[in-house]
Amino acid sequence: MRRLPFNKTRILLLCIDIIITATSLYVAFLIRFDNNVPESIKIVFFQELLPLIVVVRAFAFIGFGFYTGLWKYSSIQDITKIVYAVSISSLVFLFILVGMDRVKLLTIKAIPFTVLIIDFLLVGIMLSSTRLFWRIWFEKNQRKLSINNGLTTKVLILGANETGNELIKHLKNNYPQYSISGFIDNDPKKANYSLSGVPVLGMVEELETIATKLETEQVLITTSVLPENTLNDIIKVCQKLGIHYKKVASIFDISSKQIQITRITDFQISDLLERAAVHLDLTSMENMIRDKRVLITGAGGSIGSELCRQIIRFKPSNLIMIDIGENYLHQLKTDLSSYNSQSENHYVLCSIINEKKMKKLFEEFKPQLVFHAAAHKHVPLMEENIDEAILNNIQGTRIVVNLAKQFGVSKFILVSTDKVVNPTSIMGMTKYVAEKYVKYSQNQSNTQFISVRFGNVLGTNGSVIPLFLKQIKEGGPITITDPHMERYFMLISEASQLILQAAVLGNGGEVFLLEMGKPVKVIDLARKMVRLSGYTLEKDIKLQITGIRKGEKLSEELFSSEEEISASSHQKINVVKSKANSFKLPEEIDALIQMTKHSTAEEIKLKLAKLINTR
Repeated sequence: MRRLPFNKTRILLLCIDIIITATSLYVAFLIRFDNNVPESIKIVFFQELLPLIVVVRAFAFIGFGFYTGLWKYSSIQDITKIVYAVSISSLVFLFILVGMDRVKLLTIKAIPFTVLIIDFLLVGIMLSSTRLFWRIWFEKNQRKLSINNGLTTKVLILGANETGNELIKHLKNNYPQYSISGFIDNDPKKANYSLSGVPVLGMVEELETIATKLETEQVLITTSVLPENTLNDIIKVCQKLGIHYKKVASIFDISSKQIQITRITDFQISDLLERAAVHLDLTSMENMIRDKRVLITGAGGSIGSELCRQIIRFKPSNLIMIDIGENYLHQLKTDLSSYNSQSENHYVLCSIINEKKMKKLFEEFKPQLVFHAAAHKHVPLMEENIDEAILNNIQGTRIVVNLAKQFGVSKFILVSTDKVVNPTSIMGMTKYVAEKYVKYSQNQSNTQFISVRFGNVLGTNGSVIPLFLKQIKEGGPITITDPHMERYFMLISEASQLILQAAVLGNGGEVFLLEMGKPVKVIDLARKMVRLSGYTLEKDIKLQITGIRKGEKLSEELFSSEEEISASSHQKINVVKSKANSFKLPEEIDALIQMTKHSTAEEIKLKLAKLINTR
């Protein structure tokens, strides 16, 4: 049974339901006896039946969590709760009556069975109606307030699909100022139909006519995969009419089999990647995170901050966010301040190689889950700063791993990269050693050590998207290192969600590989960005080939010839199986750390390369 939080509102709602319960049973007697209930039955009703049904139903209502939600957000799930609660309480009531009849406390024959049937139907209808009427009144009142305050925004939803249907509920619950005019969908079979009472008005080619007629102010795009020419047409129409266009991000919850809206954001160029919606087991994620103490290193970075946003939704008891970048950490704190979080949030300015402070943090917070996202990741920069790459990516990882073992962390998840496969860069080599050390640490404690490997993430700090946007804004040129350069790409939100899903799947010792799709040529990405910005490459924006940089490869690999890939229980996550390490990691790492103090960059690189090649 759920604990009832005793406040005035919930007590009032319980009292209303009790009044409904009493009224329903009395009306059932009136109906059964044609408004002429015998006096003898009235006495039984008031002295024995009424107190009994009130107590039984009250326990059922509380037990099914009637008062843990808000009536203004009542849904089908709440109606389902009512059906279960009324059914079970009616059966319990009947069993108690039979028991009382057997011990001669009352004569059950005096109570017609039809009364119980009528009561069952009446109380279910009345309880459902109160919630339905309250929600209708609330939504009507909110819309009225929005209109009176001049806050109404007329919107069209592009995509009459499951996400679009869920979006209608999401907007009504959270954004009553949105006035939904209708759907636009390119499926001719959906024409003249409606979804949750909202009509399908036409196809994308009719967008300009429909939007002009309805004085549309905003278009919400729910389709995750759109052909580039279709997307281009939509953007051109919106720009011509001065209409804001936004993307609706959603996930599919495997456990509930439902679409969940995660956010509504400005359309990003990164959405050109055309990645399908992610399917996630949100129940398992919540079970892993809820009421746990979670520590995230590199929390201010692109992946780290998105992990924080995803994790905080699952209500950890403590969220400890560590980053060496003051500005990044401040921005994260500002972003998360708008979340209605029940967790204790701690923002810690600290380098992961500060072993003394890191140990103090583990002693103070005793984290149960650790997500290690901190890393120096920029390939050309690490070529020039090999000592810092080794200290942060290798020594820093070792410090956090060892503390996880020492303080009994339940799960440790390393955010890895595809650059560890046959690495040619310092960044890739150091992350390779970090990944190996995490795997090496399995079986040395009860901690489950897991690594998650994936390719480039669009929109991260230092990635090609912000660079290309800046170059386009400045009128060019767009710089490409090599016309044949290609990379595996995914979105920040997708990567973070799948890291959490991999953490759920992992039992320790696994290296998970996220499904990256097909590699994308960087020059093709640049062309798309230029086109969607309203320009033509070479005509309006010049292209400049700068040459491949030190440490870079033309194409990245997701796994090596010495590794085997097998499927996991999730379609977008695979398991990498590799041979055991052929070198003694602790000793080799110690030697590398010592070399950063006195050896030249070339000497350190030779040592690191030798270590990688003796695997």
